Amino acid sequence: MVQPRSHASTPEARKLDAAELYPAIENPGHRRPRSRRPGRDVNLIRRTCHQDIDLEVIGVPAALRTAEGRLLRAELRGDDDERDRILDTELDDGWWPEVTSAAFTIAAFRRFGKFGDRHLVTTFARRFVERAPGGQDFAARTVEAVVRGAIGEAWLLGAVDPVVAGEMMYPALFALVDELELDDAQVDALLAEAEAAMAAVVLPPGGEDAVRVEQQQCHRTGQRYLTDADRLPDLTRRMRSPWRPPAAPRSRKALRRQAAAPEPSTVVGRFLWALAVREQNSPDRSAETDGTELMTLALTVMVLIVRQYLPKAPDQREISALTKRTWETFRPQTDPIAIDHMVRRAVGEKTPVDDISAGDRYTAAALVLTAIADDWGSDARAVGAVIAEAEQTAIDEGRSLTPA
Repeated sequence: MVQPRSHASTPEARKLDAAELYPAIENPGHRRPRSRRPGRDVNLIRRTCHQDIDLEVIGVPAALRTAEGRLLRAELRGDDDERDRILDTELDDGWWPEVTSAAFTIAAFRRFGKFGDRHLVTTFARRFVERAPGGQDFAARTVEAVVRGAIGEAWLLGAVDPVVAGEMMYPALFALVDELELDDAQVDALLAEAEAAMAAVVLPPGGEDAVRVEQQQCHRTGQRYLTDADRLPDLTRRMRSPWRPPAAPRSRKALRRQAAAPEPSTVVGRFLWALAVREQNSPDRSAETDGTELMTLALTVMVLIVRQYLPKAPDQREISALTKRTWETFRPQTDPIAIDHMVRRAVGEKTPVDDISAGDRYTAAALVLTAIADDWGSDARAVGAVIAEAEQTAIDEGRSLTPA
């Protein structure tokens, strides 16, 4: 594991053998390398340089010290001759890609900030896939997961294939440089900062065993991807706790006085209740359910229970905590960004869900319901009351639900 540089007592102790963390990548015919372990870079960058740094103040030299840094500079400037010269003379034996992922992480921090505006990140990911050179090779939810993983939600990187994440960082770096509107001098400063951040790692040279991976060369478009209209209001308050039902009365007298809680009264309602409170042997779990009714009620229940569970106007950290709880309970069969988008939709955000299949929408709704029920200690009364309210809501909207 890479440790923060401040934890090491000597320069030698700060040097890490990365032979088992990265594949060496040879460069036959001007091929771009791809990091197979981007998470290692992201964690190091997050610890060392998640804030903007004035390179002139800290004394970082204007000249780039690594061949990879100089290669990226040539590519970001559109200097094909210099790019070819570096590949033919300085990187002809291959190299260990590290500056790309470091520069990507720093650029993402600068654009979005820690736990940045979730709507901006989602919009950037979709427009990157639609517009950016090389972006069409990736799913928007994958792009969003990697960007958000870089700026604070590191657990999301565990849901993305590290090879895919490393491949995505290369074209995304070009898009972020355009989004930040960096000139040539600012690009040099960004790359120098990335080199400085990665100075704690010793990488072996490439060679005969280097992995050969092809990737087309990217270029800048000179166009931004976001506008001020894409922003959500900034929330700076402390993270709040979710709502949980009060503890049940301890005395028998208090229990007798407790008002009866509404209970599900439809076939699909009782099925969802048994699923949520994990009543494995309940006959309601084996009841035959109508797929349309089940989908209708599950989505309605999700809206009601998410709005009850999360604080009013939740910020990204509060939504992320619920998404993480759900994903870590039921992975790997779930997509955390799909769950995240469904939760955000439930609290009223106009998050795109057109690329989420009907089956995945139902799965997300059912798993979020179960995760919240788990956090409530499988409180049958609280869960049953939410489902009963959802049944009535669906009926009031003209939906048909089969009575139990």
